[in-house]
Amino acid sequence: SCCVVPIILAFLGLGSLGAVSFLARYRLILLSVPFIFLGVAYYFTYRKKHEPSEACCPEKSLTKNNAGKIILWVVTGAVVGLTLFAYFESSSALQTAWECCPVR
Repeated sequence: SCCVVPIILAFLGLGSLGAVSFLARYRLILLSVPFIFLGVAYYFTYRKKHEPSEACCPEKSLTKNNAGKIILWVVTGAVVGLTLFAYFESSSALQTAWECCPVR
């Protein structure tokens, strides 16, 4: 069944998905870029800020900062999840390819 998948993808017009396979050699670099951006985002989110005192601005609420932190943690979870999925999917895909379509 795994040998039929490329034929089905080509029939559905998705045969060009393999055209980006040349990016596989840059996988480590491409996977490290989101983690670098996340590191910068955590730095700007959790750094000490020189804010005006509460006596100066009592109406200031923390909802904006809390919403930013929640979004940052959700994005972090998505990046880690997708990275782990890509890692485990590629290793299982290689194993399945060797089992499914043996070289004769």
